[in-house]
Amino acid sequence: MRALSNASAERLRPLDGGWAGHRDVGGRRSRLRLVLRFRDGLVTGTGVDRRQTVDIFGLYGAESGRVALLLTTADGTSTDLDGQTRGAGVVGTWLDAAGATGAFALRPVEREERWTRARHAPRVTRHG
Repeated sequence: MRALSNASAERLRPLDGGWAGHRDVGGRRSRLRLVLRFRDGLVTGTGVDRRQTVDIFGLYGAESGRVALLLTTADGTSTDLDGQTRGAGVVGTWLDAAGATGAFALRPVEREERWTRARHAPRVTRHG
């Protein structure tokens, strides 16, 4: 298998910044609003899932396109998202501690796009 150059790996890295999407929960779509940072195979960030603030830690594969995220609420409840890049977005399945599961989809948010409910938008912090 051919190794990627740094420039190629950088091009395949998902975009830092705002991401929007949903999780299918009990026949309904639950909104996801995340701010993610992708560096050296690691993903960190914050966001809002089902109106709860979450901390995010995960992994991504620049060559494989796989993205695995762990969303954890303040009370310690966690949800795993295991997905694959599709175009600029990520699609896959989620699993929570209670054993519930379903599909999810995320896409990068354009700078001009605004969060539809500002009070539920994740707080953006500067890295570096």
